[in-house]
Amino acid sequence: LNQLEKFSAICHAIHTDPVACDLKVSFFCVAAAWNYRQGESVKPSPSKFSKLDDVDMEGLIGVLKKIPPLTEVANNEPEMDVVDFLHWLLVQQMQPQVVRVNPSDVRDVLEKFNWDKREIRPTHIFRIAHAAGSAAEMKFREFAEHFPTQWAFHGSRVHNFHSILHFGLAQHLNKRSAFGEGIYLSTDLSVSLTYSPLEPTWTHSQLGQRFSCVALCEYIEHPDHFKCHSTSRKSEIPKNFIVVTNNETIRVRYLLLYAKASPRRQPNRGPIE
Repeated sequence: LNQLEKFSAICHAIHTDPVACDLKVSFFCVAAAWNYRQGESVKPSPSKFSKLDDVDMEGLIGVLKKIPPLTEVANNEPEMDVVDFLHWLLVQQMQPQVVRVNPSDVRDVLEKFNWDKREIRPTHIFRIAHAAGSAAEMKFREFAEHFPTQWAFHGSRVHNFHSILHFGLAQHLNKRSAFGEGIYLSTDLSVSLTYSPLEPTWTHSQLGQRFSCVALCEYIEHPDHFKCHSTSRKSEIPKNFIVVTNNETIRVRYLLLYAKASPRRQPNRGPIE
C-alpha cells in the first residue's frame, strides 16, 4: 500500500470505532513507556523496529511522541513514520478485534458474571472478538464440547494488556504463588481490581488521564487444567480464586475499563510526552 492508502485505512478505522482505536494506542504507549524504563522491549512491535531478537525502543519511542490526538488525524495527515505505525497497529493488527460495547448492550455483559450493584461499574467495556477459524479459538471450542465453561476476572497492570491482547494470558502465568503455577482468576471483581491500579493513560487519550483494566475471561472447567476452592475437602485455593494451568482452556472475552479524568491535565505526565 502507498501512504495515501494507508492513511485512508487509518481514518476509516478511527471513524468506525474511535474509542477502541484510542484504547489500542493507549495500551501500546503505556507498554512502550514501561518497558523502555525497564530496559525491555514491547512486543508485538512493527517489524521495521526489529533488530535481531530485540526492538529498537529508542526509534519506536521517537515515533510514539509524534502521534497526534486521534481526533486530529483525519484533518492533518501525520508524518510518514507515524502513518506507518498507526496503520500497523489499527489496521494490520486486527486479530483479535477490539470492539467497544454500546451502552445499550452493557447489561448483557454484566449478566455474564451476576453483576452486583455494589461493585464499581466500568466506564467502558470492550469485546475481544477472536477469529472463529483461529487455531487457539478452535482448540478452546474443542475442549468446550466436553467440559463446562464459566466466567471469571483477571486483573493486571495496564502495561501488560498490549501483550495480553495479542498473546493471551500465557505470559502471565504466576510461578511463585503458594497455590501453584497457573493463570489466576477471581469470581470477585473487587479482588481482580486490586491487581490493576490506576495508571496514566496515553498523553492524547480521550479515555481519561488515568485508567485501569480487568479482563473478563471464559475458561473451561477441565479437571486436569483448573483448580478452585472446595468446601467438600480441605482446599488450598482461597474462596473466589481459580487457577487455570493451561492457556488453551482460557480466553479473554471482554475488557472492563475504569478511566478517570484528573481535574486538569498535568504537563509532562507521561506516558510518552
